[in-house]
Amino acid sequence: MTALIGWGLVGASNIARQRVANAIRHSDQGQLVGVMSHSRGLAEAFATEFAIPHYYDSLSDLLDQPQVKAVYVSSTNQYHHAQVLAAAAAGKHVLCEKPLATDLNDAIEMVRACRAAGVVMGTNHHLRNSVTIRAMRAAIASGQIGAPVSAIVSQPVHVGEKEWRRDKPDAGSGVSFDVLVHGADAIRYILGQEPVEVCAMGRSSTSMANGVNDSIMACYRFDGGALASLYADFNAAQGRTHIEIHGPEGSIFGSDVLGKTPHYRGRVVLRLKGQDEEIAVESEESRYLLGIDRFNAAILEIGQPACSGVDGLRSLAMILAAEAAAASGKTTGVSDAGLDWL
Repeated sequence: MTALIGWGLVGASNIARQRVANAIRHSDQGQLVGVMSHSRGLAEAFATEFAIPHYYDSLSDLLDQPQVKAVYVSSTNQYHHAQVLAAAAAGKHVLCEKPLATDLNDAIEMVRACRAAGVVMGTNHHLRNSVTIRAMRAAIASGQIGAPVSAIVSQPVHVGEKEWRRDKPDAGSGVSFDVLVHGADAIRYILGQEPVEVCAMGRSSTSMANGVNDSIMACYRFDGGALASLYADFNAAQGRTHIEIHGPEGSIFGSDVLGKTPHYRGRVVLRLKGQDEEIAVESEESRYLLGIDRFNAAILEIGQPACSGVDGLRSLAMILAAEAAAASGKTTGVSDAGLDWL
């Protein structure tokens, strides 16, 4: 029997508490062995809640724990860079929350460090594990609607006025780092194309610090010829997400496929020759559990992460280009960073 893979949590975050810790506990090959937080009290409380044997207020102490073979990094965005570099130097496999970093060069350095250390690196773009997103990708790849010509990705959500995602720009607050990055990765994954350039407009409400956008609309041109309009918003308390993709032979409509809307189960409809066929309904199974299982398989060299470090680098390049375009009012090229590693 293969020994279980010991996981350490870097950050006692809400996403770790609500989604990832239990995914690791319930995975076939993983087990929680340590948690680290800047506050020892928070780390201890988290360890007690999830029956984790070791807790720390020092990253180096966590990384020195020999049972820890992989780490999940879910600290606030500005800390990802240094923490991933430290984990790679310690020979730990790394699953990092999105966005990988707040700066593209930092993300490039993170991917290079993991490659040089020979450790698996993944980005926790959990939507890639969704039944509906995978069904849309499969329909495109099989050519059912022909070569895609246009797409619309809509992500209206609600973020409270007091949350750090609104008022800590140094930590990577703002709608692009928090929401648009999900849509960017999803549409790149679904289309199987690379973004080339983007034009965008953003909006900053009075609740945002230093003019950081809490709403943005961006239109990307992809190398396969498709245009994709992406909308993300912090201010839509009643919003529902959707994706639609159009080609010469048909269209694909995905409703409630991007958000955490418990009252609506995501569905995908394929329209060909005027006829609608429902091709996917979202599963009750955890997207996070599947992501952990796939990451564990990559560590064991029997699979690949659902979303690689390079994929996380590409989604970051997309949102940074959108923010630059919104600020300048000019069409902006999307960096080709990471393409030579694909």
